[in-house]
Amino acid sequence: QAEADLAHYFGAPAALLFSSGYLANLAAVTALAPLVEGIESDELNHASLIDGIRLAARPKHIYPHLKPTREGGPGPRLWITESLFSMDGDLVDWPALQAAMGPEDWVLVDEAHAAGVFKEDGRGLTSPWDYTRTVVTVTLGKAFGVGGAVLLCAPEVKEWIVNVGRSFIYTTAPSPWQAALVSEAVSILRDEGNTLRRRLWERVETTRDRLLAKLPEGVLLPVTGTWPRLSPVLPLRVSGNDKALRLSQNMREFGLEVRAIRYPTVARGAERLRLSLSLRASDEEVDRLVESVTHVEWV
Repeated sequence: QAEADLAHYFGAPAALLFSSGYLANLAAVTALAPLVEGIESDELNHASLIDGIRLAARPKHIYPHLKPTREGGPGPRLWITESLFSMDGDLVDWPALQAAMGPEDWVLVDEAHAAGVFKEDGRGLTSPWDYTRTVVTVTLGKAFGVGGAVLLCAPEVKEWIVNVGRSFIYTTAPSPWQAALVSEAVSILRDEGNTLRRRLWERVETTRDRLLAKLPEGVLLPVTGTWPRLSPVLPLRVSGNDKALRLSQNMREFGLEVRAIRYPTVARGAERLRLSLSLRASDEEVDRLVESVTHVEWV
C-alpha cells in the first residue's frame, strides 16, 4: 500500500520500498549497470552512489560538478546525479544533463533532499519524469519525516531490481509500521503540502538574507545551477577540520546543534558547518541561530 501511495503521489508507474536510501541507491546502480556500457557521474555525488558505481564494475567517467560531459566508447550510458547536492546546497543543471544524454542512455537521479520540497506539487526538483529510462530515488527520512527510501521507475524496471538488486534481496525489509507511517506522510503532504512548502521557503529566504547581513563575505556559499537559486541547505564555509569542530562547539554553547562537515567528506579547505533548514525549529531557535553567528570568529 505504501508503494502504491508513493507511486500515485509522484505520478510514477511503479515504486519499490527500501529500508534506507543507501540500499536503494546501491540496488539502482548495480541493477542498471548491466544494461549499459559505461557510467557518467557528477563528481560530488553521494557516497551511496559512489559505492554503487564501484560495485557495478563498469567503465566510469566522473565529470566536473554540474558540467555533464559524455566520455567513453559507443553504447548506452548510465548518468547519475543528485538533484539538490546535500553538502553544497546547489542544484543540478537538469536541461544540460538531458542535452548530454544519448537516446539509449539511462539516468538515475537522487531527489533525497528535494522531494516534498520543490515544485508546486512537491514531487521534486527535476520532475515530472519520463520513466522509459529514468529511475528516481526518494528518501523518506527528510521531508517525509519517517525513514527508508523508494525507487520510482517503470514496472519492468521494478521487477528487474527485485530479482537482481542484491541490496534489496539480501537485507531486512522495511517493517509494517514504517510502511504505514510512509502512507500517512504521503497523505499529509498531499493535503497540507502547499502550506508547508510556502512556510518553508519563507523561512529559507528570510534566514538566508539575515545570515548574509551578519556573516563575513564568502562564508555563506552561493547556490549555483540554472534553477531558482535558493536551497534549504546553507553551507557555512570555514577552513580546516579543527576550526570546523571548534565552531560547531561554539554553536552548542548557544544551544544549537550545527554539524561540522570535515575532510574527507569534503575536500581539504572546503570544510564547513552545514545548516539544513526545516519547519521543525521554532522561530526563537532561528533567531538564536542568526544571533549566534555574530559571536563566532569565522575567518
